[in-house]
Amino acid sequence: MLDLLKRGTVPLGSATWEYHGDTADQTIFYITPQPVWVMNGALPSIQLVEYKTEGSLNGAGYCTLQLQLSVPDAAVQAVRQDIEGRYGVKPRFLTLPFQPGTIVNLTYPDGQGGTTGMQAAGTDFGSNGAIFQLPLDADQMKTFKQVLGKQGGSPFEVQYAIQVPSLMPAVKVAVSFDSSIALQYQVTSHEHTHWASSSTYTYDISKQLTASNAAKIVVDKINPNVPEALMQSLRAWGQSVVEARVADAVKAALALQNSAGGTQSFSASQISSFKETYEENQTILWRLMPQTVLPSFADLGLTVAQIESLEPVVDKRKFVTQVTPKCNFVGSEQSLNPSIEPDKDSVYMSDKQKLKRLEVTIKYPTLNDKADRTHTFTDNTPYTWEADWDELAGGVYTLEYSAVYEDSAQPTVTGTAEDIDATNYTITLADIGILNVTFDASIFFGNSESASLVDKLIVNFVFDIPQAPPVLLPFTLDAENTSHVVSSLTAAPIETDYTYTITYIFKPEAKANPYTSDAKSQNGQWVRLAEPDLAQSVSVVVDMTGVYKARVNIYYTEDPYFPNIPASEKLPRPTAKSPIQLVFPAPKTGGGAARGVADDFDNLLATAPLASATDFAAGELGAPQWEVQTARYAAPVDQPQAKTNGVAARGLAVEDDPDPSEQDVNLFANSKLAPLQITASVLTKKMKQINIGPFNFNPQNATFFVLTATQTFVMIGADPTIVDWNELNLINVRITAVRYTEPGTAKAGTKTTYEDSIDQQAIGLDAVQQKSYSAYFQVPNLPVGYTGLEFDWEADYVYNGGTKTAAGTVQGTQLTLPKSAAEAPAAPAARAARAADVEA
Repeated sequence: MLDLLKRGTVPLGSATWEYHGDTADQTIFYITPQPVWVMNGALPSIQLVEYKTEGSLNGAGYCTLQLQLSVPDAAVQAVRQDIEGRYGVKPRFLTLPFQPGTIVNLTYPDGQGGTTGMQAAGTDFGSNGAIFQLPLDADQMKTFKQVLGKQGGSPFEVQYAIQVPSLMPAVKVAVSFDSSIALQYQVTSHEHTHWASSSTYTYDISKQLTASNAAKIVVDKINPNVPEALMQSLRAWGQSVVEARVADAVKAALALQNSAGGTQSFSASQISSFKETYEENQTILWRLMPQTVLPSFADLGLTVAQIESLEPVVDKRKFVTQVTPKCNFVGSEQSLNPSIEPDKDSVYMSDKQKLKRLEVTIKYPTLNDKADRTHTFTDNTPYTWEADWDELAGGVYTLEYSAVYEDSAQPTVTGTAEDIDATNYTITLADIGILNVTFDASIFFGNSESASLVDKLIVNFVFDIPQAPPVLLPFTLDAENTSHVVSSLTAAPIETDYTYTITYIFKPEAKANPYTSDAKSQNGQWVRLAEPDLAQSVSVVVDMTGVYKARVNIYYTEDPYFPNIPASEKLPRPTAKSPIQLVFPAPKTGGGAARGVADDFDNLLATAPLASATDFAAGELGAPQWEVQTARYAAPVDQPQAKTNGVAARGLAVEDDPDPSEQDVNLFANSKLAPLQITASVLTKKMKQINIGPFNFNPQNATFFVLTATQTFVMIGADPTIVDWNELNLINVRITAVRYTEPGTAKAGTKTTYEDSIDQQAIGLDAVQQKSYSAYFQVPNLPVGYTGLEFDWEADYVYNGGTKTAAGTVQGTQLTLPKSAAEAPAAPAARAARAADVEA
C-alpha cells in the first residue's frame, strides 16, 4: 500500500508527475496516472454532433467523449531516474490498487461566459475509464468548436478522485460530525433547508458541511518531522471522510423512507453524530486527485479532414445512448503502461471473479436490426448506440444484459432495466457481480487501543440468497492473518445483504470474557474491523412544537456485561435509580434572576419520580411528574412570547413552531445481555402530560428516538429464548405489517395500517454464552391513545441445509419466536386467520 511520506514529484513538459513508495517493499513504487483522451488510432474519442434543422434545435446538439488514466513512457522514465537518484534503488512500478468509488468530474463552458460541470463514475479497473455525454445548446456548440480548433487546451478540464489503500503516517487525525449543529443550521437557514433532493441522494454535502460547521477535523503530529504540506493534505482527506460518511447516511436513510427517487426533503436529525480517530500505521483509503486540461484538436495536430470526422452535422435529431460496463473482465487488470505491472496478489482487489463477456441489447423503436441493438463487451470500453429519434418514445428505452463468467461453474447472470431515460447508463458489479467480501482487520491489529489485549477475532458470516443454499462460514483473524476474503459461488446482486458477528477473544492477562458484537447486516465488498464496537451514539430528538418541557430517562434494568478493556471503562452504566436523564430544552446558564427560576424548574424535573413499568404496561399515566402549580413561574427572559393562546397569561412562554431539540448519548453497543430501557414524559404548553414507555432496546437497533406531543412510538420485541438452535445459524426477523385502532374510532375492529417500513433484524446464537437475545423493532409516529395494536411477522430460519420461513400475526408488542420454522403457521394461513377474526 502507499507510503504517504515516501513521495516525490517530477516535472515533465507542462505536467508534473507524482509518485509514492510502498510500505512493505522499498523497490516498489506507484505513479499517479493523469487523465487523457481515449484514442482511436490518431483520433481522440469524441463526437461533436450538431443539428442542422428547423426550429429551436438548429445549431444545438450533443458531445460524447471518453477519458481514461494513463502514464506515458516518458513519465515512467523520468520518475525512474528521480527514484534512482533520490533513493538509490532500481524501482519496480505497480498499478495503483484502485478501490470502488472512483469519481470523475468534467468542467466545461456553459456558453454564457461561465462554466458548468458533470460527474461520472470511473470503471475502477484497468485504465479506469469514464464516459460523458453532454447536451449542448447552440452557444455551447459554437464555443466548443472554437476552443477545440485553437492551441492551448480544449474546453474540458478533468479531475479524477481515486481511492487507494495507504498507511497513516506519524500523525493522529480526529474527524467528527455533530448532528445537532447540522440540524440547527438546517432549521435556521433560509438558503439551505435540506441535505437531499430528488435529483441525487446528496444535496451538495460538501457545501452544507462547510456552511454549517458541523464537521471538525483535527490533525496532530506525532513525529514533528512530518511535512506541513502532508498535514494540509490530511486535513483535506479528513473532510472527504466526513463528507462520504454523511452522504452514505443520507442515502441509507432515504432508502429506508422509500423516497430515494422522490422529492421528500431530508432532515439532518436522521444523521447520527459520529467521531473517528485514525492513528499511525492504520490502513486508510487515501484519495488521489489528478487533474488536467485535455489537449485540443490543434494541440494534437489533427488535420482539417480529421477534425471534420469528429464534428459531424446531421439534419435531424438522433437518439443516442452510451453504456459503460464497470466490471472486472478477463484482462481488466492490464496496466496503464507496459512498464507498470498489475499487482495480481493484492488483497485489495474489489472482485476476483472475472467476466468473460457482457452482452447488452438496447430496445428502441428505430433500432430494428439485432446487430444494431446488441453489443458484446469484453472490456470496460463504453459503447454508443445511435438511431433516428422516435417522437412517441422520446428518449426512453429498455436495456437487457447477459453476463458470462470465465469460470464455467459460474451461472450466467441476466437482467433487464426498463424505462431508462438517461443518455449514459453504467452496468456495475452491483448488477452482475459475484459477491466477494474482504474482511480487513489490519487497522485493528496495526495500532488500536485494544489490540495488545486481543488474541484473535472470530467472524461468523452468513450470506443468504433467496432460493439458494446460504453461505455459512466462520473464520479467524489475528495479527498474522489480518484479512480474509469470502467468495460466493452463487450469482446474485452484489448488493445482497449479508450478516456477520465478531467475537473478540482476549488474552489471559486481559482478564476479560470474550465479547461478541451484535449481528450486523450490510452489503458491499469490504468490511474494515477496527476497535470493538463498544460505543454507539443514540440521538434523542424532541419536536418542541406545543411542548413546554420533556424528560427522557435511559437505564439498565440489570447489570450489563462490559468487557474489561480500557475503552469500556469510559461508557456510562445507568440504573433505574440513577438513570441518564435528558431534559428538553437543555438547561442554560446565565440569565440572572429569571434564569434562576428556570433552574428551579429543571431541578424539580430532576427530582420527579419515575413512573413504574407496571403503570406504563397497564396503560395508566402513572404518578404525575410535574405539579400544575409550576405555572406560577414567570417565563424566562430568553424565550420570546409569540402568541398567548391563554398560556402566556399563566406565566409560560410560547413559540410558533420552535426548532426541534436534540441531545446525543454514547452507550454500550452490545447491550443484548442486558437491554436498555427508555421512558419519557412530555409536558405540553396546555399542561397536558404524556408518558411514553418503558421500552427495551439495543442501541444498534435504534440510532435515534423522535418524541412529539401528538405522536408516540412503540417497541416490538422478538424473543428467541425457546428456539432450537440445532443446525440453526441465524434468524432474520421482519415485521411486515402493523395495524392499530385510531383513538376515538367509533366502529370496533376498524384498523389503520402503519405505512412506514421497518428494518429487518438478525438474531444469532452467542457462541460464548450459548444464548440468543431479543431483537427490538422501533415503530415511531403512532397516534397518542391508539389501541388494539397487532402486527404480521416473518422469520427466515437459516439452517446448515437451507432456509425455512415462519410467519404469523400477534396481538400486542411481543413476538415469541417458535421453536423451529416448521412449527409456525404458513404465512397465507396466518393472514387468513387474521382476516377471519377482523370480519367476525
